[in-house]
Amino acid sequence: EASMQWLIPGVLSSRINLKQANARCQSLLTQWAEPFTACAHHALGLEFAPGFLALAWRKLLQNHAHDSMDGCSIDQVHRDMMHRFDDIRIIADKLTTEATCRIAASIGGELDEQELRVTVFNPLPRDFTGVTELALEIPVAWPVFNEFFGFEPKPGFTLHDATGREIPYQRLSQTMNRLRGRFRETKFPENVNFHRIGVAVSIDIPALGHTTLTARAVKPETPTRHPDVPGLATGERSMANEHLAVQIESNGTLTLTDRATGNVYRDLLTFEDTADIGDGWYHGVAVNDQTFVSSAAPADIALVHNGPLLTEFRLRTTMRVPAGFDFATMTRAAEFTELVIDSRIRLRRDQTHLEIETTVHNTADDHRVRVLLPSGAKTDTYLADTPFDVVERPIALRKDNHLYRELEVETKPQQSWTAVHDAKRGLAVIADGSLLETAVRDLPARPLALTLFRGTRRTVLTNGEPDGQMRGPLTFRYAITPLRGAPDRTAFALLGQQLAGGLRTVQLQAADVAMFRESATRPATAGLLRLEGDAVLTCLRETDAATELRVYNPHERLRSIRLRLTDPQWRPTRAVRTDAEGNPVATLPLQRRQITLRLRPKEIVTVRLT
Repeated sequence: EASMQWLIPGVLSSRINLKQANARCQSLLTQWAEPFTACAHHALGLEFAPGFLALAWRKLLQNHAHDSMDGCSIDQVHRDMMHRFDDIRIIADKLTTEATCRIAASIGGELDEQELRVTVFNPLPRDFTGVTELALEIPVAWPVFNEFFGFEPKPGFTLHDATGREIPYQRLSQTMNRLRGRFRETKFPENVNFHRIGVAVSIDIPALGHTTLTARAVKPETPTRHPDVPGLATGERSMANEHLAVQIESNGTLTLTDRATGNVYRDLLTFEDTADIGDGWYHGVAVNDQTFVSSAAPADIALVHNGPLLTEFRLRTTMRVPAGFDFATMTRAAEFTELVIDSRIRLRRDQTHLEIETTVHNTADDHRVRVLLPSGAKTDTYLADTPFDVVERPIALRKDNHLYRELEVETKPQQSWTAVHDAKRGLAVIADGSLLETAVRDLPARPLALTLFRGTRRTVLTNGEPDGQMRGPLTFRYAITPLRGAPDRTAFALLGQQLAGGLRTVQLQAADVAMFRESATRPATAGLLRLEGDAVLTCLRETDAATELRVYNPHERLRSIRLRLTDPQWRPTRAVRTDAEGNPVATLPLQRRQITLRLRPKEIVTVRLT
């Protein structure tokens, strides 16, 4: 029946907490629990009960029922979903922690009481090279030093790479006298006291592998400092690295310059607030709407970190918006409330994108909040990734849109990135898999519009419920990067995976090593598998006495890739290509621990190794 044929595009941004929890759980399972239990299996011979992963996946799929994942059911259904997401997170985190702790503890060499082993893991199938942040847990018994008249004690330590070479770090933060537990199998848990020290460090990590750093205590009152000038800050509200220059304007918007081309992008990070009188299925557009933008809002600007590795600014934008929608008069409320938006803008050395973390302290009801990013591109189409694909869409809505029973809307789905470009310039926004709705507005500046959330009161077969309003703090992570033509589809998919999965550290003292060490010895730096070529890895897991991996080609032309097995302990003798159900299709050559594949445009390939 025609009355049942709904497209319901608003589900992409309804109840954003569900989308965020789902993205976190999917990332934990596919980027951490599955591949690193496989790593521990091949490297150390460990076996992990498959029932735990099966249970986590079953709970995830239970949350993927139509109106559940869409965010358009009643409040109780979605509260039950959050409980399942918690279960999934706990299972996946436990499996990942067990696997990575066993690997880290089995690295050769002994630790003394004045050393801390910090093993950093990379879930991507490409080598990681760049600046990352570590939250080091420095034992409280280690010496400290003071500056000047001793205003604030600082733990003193040096940091060494896997070869033993001392490496510089940028001290970012410290929180003193924290507590965690040390859990032994046959003894009562112990208290472990530590200082949490945030540092930035430049590091290299093999694909789907790890590298090891060692923190070492120094003598009492011995300063451990490294050059902190010149930092990346170029002014009281500007910063630059080798690729990008960022100017923060007085209203909190950003002016971004691509230093290679000289292209300038203005009014980035403008926030838009509109009414939403819809429900979980649809963004409801009110006839008597008023759209508010932050371009005239006051902004507070603070420099949080500044050093040669990383610089960060904090922007607080305060918008005054209607407190809700008056459904009696069908207008936005006469009463206003302050919508406070905190954004942290981070630039790292030699990085080609700008990282943004935005927290909206939501005090309003019945509204939608978006981030606007004008691109200035002269084009009529744009690109967005979807599961196992990249699609090109027209910017303009169809000319006969007004004749359709259900209107086409400007917002469309993305998985992790959207890009708009012409031959010389463009802009892309990349997220962590939880921000699923974007648009390129049909305006001369061709602004990208990234939906952060929608707040609605309507739920099916009720008089309205509160949870869909998304009250309270909501935090979103995304990145923006200028373009010099068509985007690198593979690189953006990898950046989306990096934003979702990040890096993970295991920190062990001598007592911890004794608890987790296996009989096999691991090198300080090692990896399992490296993907070479223009394709994206989406799965690596143990299944039915085999290792299964899946790749796809996001491009519109044939691509040749190589899967290189980099761990000598992993010695498969047979490689088989399978269909999506795991049925064998063809035997693949496995020569010198390498598999070469030719992927047709948009092709998905599954490989099983035994």
